[in-house]
Amino acid sequence: GRKKTYLFGGKIGGTQSNQILEYDAVADAIVTKTETLPSGRSGTAAAYDPGTNKIYIFGGVDTGGLGLADVLDYDPNTGTVNTKAASISPGRSLLSAGYHPGQARIYLFGGFQNFNGTFINQILEYNPATDSLVAKSTTVPSPRASMGAGYDPGTNLIYLFAGNSNGSFLDEVVAYDAVNDTRSARSAVFASTRAGMAAAFDDNVDRFFIFGGSVPAALSTDVVEYDPAADSLITRAVVLPSSRSFSSAAFDEITLADNQCLECHSP
Repeated sequence: GRKKTYLFGGKIGGTQSNQILEYDAVADAIVTKTETLPSGRSGTAAAYDPGTNKIYIFGGVDTGGLGLADVLDYDPNTGTVNTKAASISPGRSLLSAGYHPGQARIYLFGGFQNFNGTFINQILEYNPATDSLVAKSTTVPSPRASMGAGYDPGTNLIYLFAGNSNGSFLDEVVAYDAVNDTRSARSAVFASTRAGMAAAFDDNVDRFFIFGGSVPAALSTDVVEYDPAADSLITRAVVLPSSRSFSSAAFDEITLADNQCLECHSP
């Protein structure tokens, strides 16, 4: 089956969503899955781990405004969502995530502590094999939240897109080197400042896709494409089914059709 990108939750109007959406970049089409998150939430972060063939979803904020400490996993082949033992302390939302295959880790960037209104500049490292979290020495350039993020195999870097730094929207692209624990700014900038986007790298076309978000005075339905090799940003023709911000996204490396299996056994 063709590989897909998945979006989790988000804020639709004034309501926290528990939806899971599936985006096919080749067909340029979006569908809503029947499975859902355990509860409505926005401001989560998500990343795919090829070692487990699962997508991991971190943190978020619930309908009551509480920052969540949850780590969830989602299996696109079985349509199941599970809660992991690891948790983020304190609970936070609007963080971003990217998986680095060489390190076999998921990296979490920034975020917002809902209980005291503090923006975070921390970078956390999550190990899916041991279900554990540790803090890195390097931080994001300033305390910030609501960035899009994803890993590019061509450059071996994790990219961070725009975001909200202490109440001011950003238009920048930042690259993080997980091997050396360093960061650098890129030349490309968005057409307007924005925050609260979801982002994922699609290796069908070797591009990032950045979904929705908040732009000045509005929510967006945009799907924006970033080319790391050219360091360029363009807007795609497809739009989201409704304007939304604070969702998250991850690309599934192996999406199987109903009559396929990774490993089949007969009794």
